[in-house]
Amino acid sequence: MQAEKEMSSQSRDRELLACLTLFNCRYLGARTWKELVRAYGSPARAISSGWEEWLSRSLVNKRQVRSLKDGSAKRDAARDAEIIAKKGYKTIIWTDSEYPELLRNIPDPPLLFYYRGDISLLSRTCLAAVGSRKCSVYGVEMAKSICSELSENNICIVSGFASGIDREAHLAGLSGPGSSIAVLGTGIDLIYPARNRDLWSQLVQKGLVLTEFPPGTEPDGYNFPHRNRIIAGMSNGVLVLQGEMKSGSLITASLALDQGREVFAVPGGVNMPGYEGCNQLIRDGAYLVRSARDILEVVGSDLHAPDRHSLSANNMRLSELEVDEDEAGIMELLFPGDELHIDTITRKTGWSSSEVSRILTGLEIKGFVRKSPGMYYSVSV
Repeated sequence: MQAEKEMSSQSRDRELLACLTLFNCRYLGARTWKELVRAYGSPARAISSGWEEWLSRSLVNKRQVRSLKDGSAKRDAARDAEIIAKKGYKTIIWTDSEYPELLRNIPDPPLLFYYRGDISLLSRTCLAAVGSRKCSVYGVEMAKSICSELSENNICIVSGFASGIDREAHLAGLSGPGSSIAVLGTGIDLIYPARNRDLWSQLVQKGLVLTEFPPGTEPDGYNFPHRNRIIAGMSNGVLVLQGEMKSGSLITASLALDQGREVFAVPGGVNMPGYEGCNQLIRDGAYLVRSARDILEVVGSDLHAPDRHSLSANNMRLSELEVDEDEAGIMELLFPGDELHIDTITRKTGWSSSEVSRILTGLEIKGFVRKSPGMYYSVSV
């Protein structure tokens, strides 16, 4: 048993070093990381195959492998790994089971996170809540009301740790069992903005703080769009509580649409400053949100634990159906009157998305499961 643990630890160390090496390859971005991992199965296998093979398979170009060729990427990765070990920084890497499945499936996922706090929150149903730094009293009130009620319904609130709406969304999320996750545009060792130090303490104790940027990374305008793709990618939907036309909040909403997520927006009066973006999102088809109920009706079908009677009734029906063990595992998640998104089923089972899709297709053919628009599934027996 001890030997197995040591082998597992050594294997993870290799994967971590490989993730750090890919991160430190100049001109190599998240889309290329994903292509390499898809081609070879893991970051470590990709690194061990060598950049020459990457070139021969047209996975990269010569410019992208320059820092691997001259050894600088591996030297920088070794430096980062030493800092992680020395400082005791916690990480989640691509091959860890805790890595969020929703995020893994976006076009440009990060290979690793640094984090502090409760990593189990990554398995929760999450909703991103974003908005203006210079927010209105109305925006603050809506953030508090909506996000606190969502948290009471076990939805984890994800935001970007900025002043204004982000801060209010985090605090409201922390007020309930859903809690809150902050995604940073800096290193895990920096509190930015400094005025959020009190919020940082609460998130570390009761929530989660994470970032893909290595320790020591200062706030830079280039970092925040990269942060936004993570906020959207790990969430089931994005709620814009206040936002102008050309704002980071609308960029996050646009990323959510690209990733196939739902977008929600709080409306404002036609002359209210800071609500042009929200109103435009609604005109373009985003869900209009007046209260948390408007969101729960869309993404909340899996958020309420069923009572014992429902659970018992469902198991009695399962015993009468001709289903195998895997099919029964999925059927047990689909309670009468509920619809679950395929991503939610994948997250709850812990299986691969392809395996879940295969089983659901079989259940649909048998007539036990019904598929609704948007890849939602419910029982039909």
